[in-house]
Amino acid sequence: MHARRRRRRCLIYPIGLVVAALLLTSSVAAASKRPSPSALSRYREAQEHFKAQRFDDAYKGFAAVVTHWSGQAVAGYSADLLLDCLNRLKRYVEMERWVDRLLRMQSIATGQRLIRLHRLKVQLLRHRAEQLEKRKQHSACAATYLGAYRKHRRYSRAPAELLYNAAVCLRMAGQSKRALVPLTMLVHRHARSQLVGRALLRIADAEIVAKRPARAARAFFQYGQRFPGERDAPSALLHSVQLYMKAKARARARAAFRLMSKLYARREPRLVARARAALSR
Repeated sequence: MHARRRRRRCLIYPIGLVVAALLLTSSVAAASKRPSPSALSRYREAQEHFKAQRFDDAYKGFAAVVTHWSGQAVAGYSADLLLDCLNRLKRYVEMERWVDRLLRMQSIATGQRLIRLHRLKVQLLRHRAEQLEKRKQHSACAATYLGAYRKHRRYSRAPAELLYNAAVCLRMAGQSKRALVPLTMLVHRHARSQLVGRALLRIADAEIVAKRPARAARAFFQYGQRFPGERDAPSALLHSVQLYMKAKARARARAAFRLMSKLYARREPRLVARARAALSR
C-alpha cells in the first residue's frame, strides 16, 4: 500500500528549555513582606555569583533561600533563578526534581509562576523523551510523552504534539495497535491541530498492519475529505475505495468514489479511473 510510504521517523521537539528568570533586586525590595536580613543577604550573595556567571555557586545560594525561607517573597525569585542556573548548567534531571518540589510548595507555586512551572515540566519531560528516543528506548519514550499529556496538557502549548510523538515512539517500538490510542485521541480532541492529517494517515497505516481494511478505509476517507488540497489526498481516496471494496462495504466505497470523482475527475483522471475499476469488481 502506498500509505506505508507516509511513515516518517520523526518527532517534534520543543525549541529548547527556556526559564523566565530575571535579576530582581528592585522587586525584592518592593515585596509585600519584607524579607528577613539573613534571607536577603543570602539572596544577594547568590545574585552576585549569578551576575559573575558562577552558576553552580549561585544555584547553591538560591537553593538555600528556597529551602530555609520558603514562606518569604524572596524565595519565589530565588526559585526562578535557581531553575535558570540549572538550565544554564544543563543539569536537566536535577532541574526536573526541583520543578516537582516547587510545584508542591504552595507559597511559591502560585499565579503565573505556577503556570510557568507546569510548562517547564512539560519541556523537561519532552527533553527526557528525546533522550530516550535517541537511546532507542521507544516504549519508555512513548510513556513519557503520554504522562506529560495526561498530567500537564492543560498547560502545554502544543498538547497534540505530545500525543503524536507518543504514537511515533510506539510505532518505532513495533506497537502499531497501541499507537492507535494516542492518534485517535489527537484526531478527536485536537481537531484544529495541523497534525490531524498526519495522524489520520498513520491511523490508516496502523489499521492496514492490523488487517482491518474498513477502519483503514475510513481514515483515508476522512483525510481526503478534510484535506482535499493536499497532494496525496487523491491517492488517499483511491485507497479508501479499494479498502472498502476489500471489506465488502460497497455503499461506503461508492461514497468515497463520488467524493473523489467530484474533486479530482479533471485533475487526476487516471486515479479516478482506477477507483472506478476497483468499484466495478
